[in-house]
Amino acid sequence: MSITANLNEAFAGESQASQKYRAFARRAEQDGLPNVARLFRAAADAENVHAQGHFRTMDGVNATSDNLRAAIAGETYEFTNMYPPMLAEAQAEGHRAQLMFRFAMKAEAVHAEGFRLGLEPVPEFYGGDFLPHADDVIAMVREVAHPGLCVHLDTGCVMLGGGDIKAAIVDANGDLGHFHISEPKLAPLRPSVIDHPAAGATLRASGYSGWVAIEMLQPDQAFEDEALYATDFAVRNYFGSAAE
Repeated sequence: MSITANLNEAFAGESQASQKYRAFARRAEQDGLPNVARLFRAAADAENVHAQGHFRTMDGVNATSDNLRAAIAGETYEFTNMYPPMLAEAQAEGHRAQLMFRFAMKAEAVHAEGFRLGLEPVPEFYGGDFLPHADDVIAMVREVAHPGLCVHLDTGCVMLGGGDIKAAIVDANGDLGHFHISEPKLAPLRPSVIDHPAAGATLRASGYSGWVAIEMLQPDQAFEDEALYATDFAVRNYFGSAAE
């Protein structure tokens, strides 16, 4: 075997080990074993150092312009050439991997264009029959494990699905890419049946820095008043200050 082939194999092995240990760390956290999770993350970081060393030796890192072109080419190859036959084979065999391949392929397509695809739990109340709960979405995003796929949480949807928005924010743990402030049935934010102050505090504590949007149907009357109230409500409860 050539030195180049050896480096490729070593890079692949160390990269896979790093991701595997990160997955083990998430499971250890879910099992209430934070010290074990830290051990797995330390091992993952060590494997990542090895992988980066192999990659540099392979002259894999070049000028940023070249790296960008290589990244776009790689993402494009994955959703145009790599995943389609994998998906077709999984579908033909009825294997559950077809879900991962389908989402990964779509994520690669949006990732190649610089976007992220957000999965949102849609409860049965809204007609959802696939990933109706926040934990379903979080599990799918982590199973696919692609940077182009993220969790999208909606306070109203989580509540209607029988979940707790605070727990969902904590469980998303870094995979959250978009957040909706809403009430069940997309009602105006007053009166509110969701504990938005607690949700906002949890979101800030998580370190989330992405988009926060208000989603509600237009009320029959006093639309401007409700819109202004909703804006001030969001700023007060989710950003911890009053709107000017």
